[in-house]
Formats: sequence, C-alpha cells, structure tokens
Amino acid sequence: MKLPKSILYLLIASAIAYYSCNSTKEMASENPITNEITNPCSENGNSDSNYFRASANSTSSNINLAREKALAEAKTQIAKQIINTTSLIANKYAEEYKIADKQAFAKKMEQAANQTSDIVLKGISPTCEKYSETNGRYTAYVSTEISKQIVATELTKQTSNLIPDINVEIIKRITDE
Repeated sequence: MKLPKSILYLLIASAIAYYSCNSTKEMASENPITNEITNPCSENGNSDSNYFRASANSTSSNINLAREKALAEAKTQIAKQIINTTSLIANKYAEEYKIADKQAFAKKMEQAANQTSDIVLKGISPTCEKYSETNGRYTAYVSTEISKQIVATELTKQTSNLIPDINVEIIKRITDE
C-alpha cells in the first residue's frame, strides 16, 4: 500500500509534534531569577511624617543628562505625592464642610497642588547622588526630599489665592493630621 506524499508528510509532522510535546523536561523553573536593579540612593527615598522623599535613576551616554533625567523623575514622584495628599485633604474638607460642588472644589485644590509643586520643587537639589558607568553609558542615582511643612505653607497660600472663602485654619488642621 502506497500513501500519497501529502499524507506521509502529515503523519511525519504529527509524530514529531507528538514526541516533542510529550517531553518530561521542565520548561522553566518555578522560582525564576529576577534581575533587580538596586538604587544606591533608595534608602534616602522613603517619605515619612516630616518629608516628602523620592529616589530615581536614569541612564544615558551623557552623565549630566542622566543626572537631570533622574532628578526630574524624583521631582515628579514628589509632585505626585503632593497632589495625592492634597486630594485627600480636599476630600476630607469637602466632607466636613458639606461642599455642594465637590468636583469643582477638588479641581481647584488640584490646581493649588500643581502650583505648589511647581514652586517648591523648582530649586530642590538631590540629597544623594551616585553614578555608575558601563560600556560608555552612565547611570545616575539620585534621591531628594522636601519638608512637608514647606509644602503645607505654600499649599495654604495657593489654596487661599484660588479659593478665597476657604477656611485656611481647617486646611492647616487637616494637613497636620
């Protein structure tokens, strides 16, 4: 009995597929090894009750560009913390004072937070700076911080400018909490 070539090829392909899929060899280990990049400045990058902190790193063929990019990323992280904290303050204030248009109030508070971030982060400099070089590419590691008291003072100022009828004493009390 002679089989047509197409059927013969189909049988051979099926046999190869069957035996290759029937292997007992493990494809990947259950505990994959991860390449975790450590930031030598990360121990200085955790916020606490007194400071907003952040750490970041960036790689470039230019060491100054790597530093600027890392510093910009750290500033962005702090700005996000300021905005998130302000959002919490706005929600608490709106609940306590039964603000009718909570969405408009929250939007103005977010605007105040953005302005505050722009002002307080403008002149901030790193608290930790380290560098590494591999194959002509530089990695800059930075961390930075800003006092929450400085942020609270500026936020109060910006909030009172944007929302003239806001009770700044209540904002200060909520901020201190």
